Amino acid sequence: DHFKAKADFLKSLLESFEEKVLLIVHDKVTVLKLERWLEENIPSIKVGVFHSGQSLTARDRMAAYFSDPEGARILLCTEIGSEGRNFEFASHLVLFDLPRKPDLLEQRIGRLDRIGQKGDVNIHVPYIEGEEEEIFFNLYHECFDSFQKFSPTGTPAFIHFNEEIQNSLKERSFSDDLKTKVQEYCHDLETELDKGRDLLIEMNSFNKDKSSKLVSLIRKLDNSFDLKEYMDLVFDCFGVDCEEALPGMFFIKPGHNMFIPSFPGLTNEGLSITYDRDIACEREETTFLTWDHPLVRETMQLILSENFGNMTVAMRREAKGKKSFVEAFYILDCPGPSELELGQYFPTTSLRVLVDKDGVDFSEKFSYELLDEKLVMGDVATQKRAQGIPKDLVKGLLEKSTIIAEKKALELNDDFYNKAKGKLEIAKERIKHLAKVNKNVDEGDLLFQEALSHGILEHGKKMRLTLDSVRVIL
Repeated sequence: DHFKAKADFLKSLLESFEEKVLLIVHDKVTVLKLERWLEENIPSIKVGVFHSGQSLTARDRMAAYFSDPEGARILLCTEIGSEGRNFEFASHLVLFDLPRKPDLLEQRIGRLDRIGQKGDVNIHVPYIEGEEEEIFFNLYHECFDSFQKFSPTGTPAFIHFNEEIQNSLKERSFSDDLKTKVQEYCHDLETELDKGRDLLIEMNSFNKDKSSKLVSLIRKLDNSFDLKEYMDLVFDCFGVDCEEALPGMFFIKPGHNMFIPSFPGLTNEGLSITYDRDIACEREETTFLTWDHPLVRETMQLILSENFGNMTVAMRREAKGKKSFVEAFYILDCPGPSELELGQYFPTTSLRVLVDKDGVDFSEKFSYELLDEKLVMGDVATQKRAQGIPKDLVKGLLEKSTIIAEKKALELNDDFYNKAKGKLEIAKERIKHLAKVNKNVDEGDLLFQEALSHGILEHGKKMRLTLDSVRVIL
């Protein structure tokens, strides 16, 4: 009887509007039972199901079916649908039952109430009067206000009054006395949390000008084709097949003649990718590639760490009577623990050294940009000439260029070190000053800053220089 009453409510709800609906219930049995009931009572409606008994691929298909404007009108989910899946394109949530923990309720609502949601989230809660769910509804709604806003006091209050709440569930009665006690506890806890706010941090946590510039940069990156052009070139070079499956969506898979045993982040089954944020939000089964995506980052690391393309031969458009050069590129970096964030004090830097056949340094005279304008890729004849150059000659020139690079690296390292030391001293003085006016800053913060400064400066003394690539110019 309870199931039928709720199902009848759902039917009336679905007939009152035409928008998509996400329904979440605790168990798989109810999902399958509800699917059959809808097929029998509303045969015209398109229904999707999402539960733990399905494979990951099947769940992806159902999520895509629900996200398709012409796809499922309603998606029936178990609790697994409230974890990790986002359906912000829908604005109606039916809680066919209520979870027994406030944080689970927050997770359920969070499937719709998230970035990308363009409207209000309408939460529909059918419950049977006199049953446990009525008590949970009153607790969530009247005490925690969980259906209107995020409640940081819900879980602590639930734990604090757990025994009394359990007794109320057994008796099927939620007394006014218990309701008042829970409401007062939540109010006091909110007041306490509000007192703990650090106004100084809040004042400095948002800078309108900096934020506007950051947003503009993000939008510029979103509208740029640089990443797609880069990845297309990478796929082509490594032998990864890439086909356009739909406008803005691509399917990549290992090619028959890949140059490496495996490509980062790519399985034998292949992968759907997109560079469009809007498409990625609509199609969750599609991987959204950005410059920060692990696949892209690991690909760049693969190129940087292996020997792919680190040696090339170039020739001038007009080469008669001109000098030959060896152009070496070095990487100066500072390895160390990620928590020290050494990159902001000792940034990874590229150093270039250009020497002629006698080892004379021409780096300053001929800049990379100036030289590159006059060069083209070496033809077959030029590459054969390069292969005939004695190895000892090239090795000797690289040794000379390394000596020049080490001298430049030492100067850069000293400059980085002095600047870092100055910044860290300022940070230390700032903490000393804050400790006098802010009770939240104490001796522990100063000790932490001193330890951090020591670690940064110690690692800063050990910057390393690595030969990265070589170009022979004939």
